[in-house]
Amino acid sequence: MAAKQPRGDEPQFSPELKNAISANRFGCFVDRPSLKAADVAVLKRLLKSGRSDPAIDRKRAVVALAESDSSQESTDILAGIAGDGRETARVRATAARSIALMPREAAEAALESLVQSNDRNVRIASAKALARIATPAALASLDRAKRHLDPVLQRQLALAQSAIRLRNPDAAAGKNPILEELGMKWTVFEAVALDAEEARKRLAGISDPPFGVEPDLERAYEMNCDARPHTLFLDKSVVKKPELKRGSQGLIAGFVALQEPETAYLTVRFLVTVLPAPDGAQVAVVKMDGEIAYAGSLSERDGAIAVSAKEVRPGSAATDVEGEFRNGKLTLRLRCWRDFPRRKTVTRPIPR
Repeated sequence: MAAKQPRGDEPQFSPELKNAISANRFGCFVDRPSLKAADVAVLKRLLKSGRSDPAIDRKRAVVALAESDSSQESTDILAGIAGDGRETARVRATAARSIALMPREAAEAALESLVQSNDRNVRIASAKALARIATPAALASLDRAKRHLDPVLQRQLALAQSAIRLRNPDAAAGKNPILEELGMKWTVFEAVALDAEEARKRLAGISDPPFGVEPDLERAYEMNCDARPHTLFLDKSVVKKPELKRGSQGLIAGFVALQEPETAYLTVRFLVTVLPAPDGAQVAVVKMDGEIAYAGSLSERDGAIAVSAKEVRPGSAATDVEGEFRNGKLTLRLRCWRDFPRRKTVTRPIPR
């Protein structure tokens, strides 16, 4: 079906311009060629006039201008539409978003004002346009924009700021952009061996070691990758039966207990199991309700047993566990991925 002829100064509308702005035409954006200079001039006059015509889709007209002409004049036209309360929210947001296609200096100046608009849709579109420009000058405007947006959008803009700093080393000012903008970091915790007396005190705070585990008080370790310390108790069989390290049969290698706040009691949270595997052994750290929390492997390396596991619980903060068991002693490191502005970690002295 042929497109309806836009009303108004009809002779000035070429077939290409009609196709680009008609309200009765729909097409994929890849099918829209850039308009010729004469059509762009007509389109500019049309958009500046602010005239309303049901045969003309002003959103499509805004997009056609942005894709056909990159100039200070077009920037001013788009900024005027984005700031015009008489336009629909859809058209205003499209105009703000399209400013990203304009010359960078002109776009930055226009968006710096629009990002403080009273219209939330315009603020969001302007902030995303600034992120798309990705210049150091956009950083301050993005900071202002984040204060007025919801947490999800704040996160998106933080990622944009991080990307800007990664692409522009001078803008980073010696800071880690991922750390500063996204507020996340890897923290490494070392498992600390407890002396036998401290291990005995903690074991006394557990009402009943699970599934017949016989804790070896010489091989108890504190791990702190959360607000409260965890204690790993290894079973005596881990040392008594070295053939189990090669995965010839399964065993419960120990359990992990959590220190309850402001009490001497501990609650068993995980069982540490070792299962046979063709190339060594598998290790699975299982919650008391049967859900697997960590999964990994044991393998021989330089005369020791290497331990490697990852957190697998859905929705949890990622944690990697790495270490080795050598000469009856365990060394263990936990690399915890933490979103530290929203999750505060309480630090307490570790007994030595």
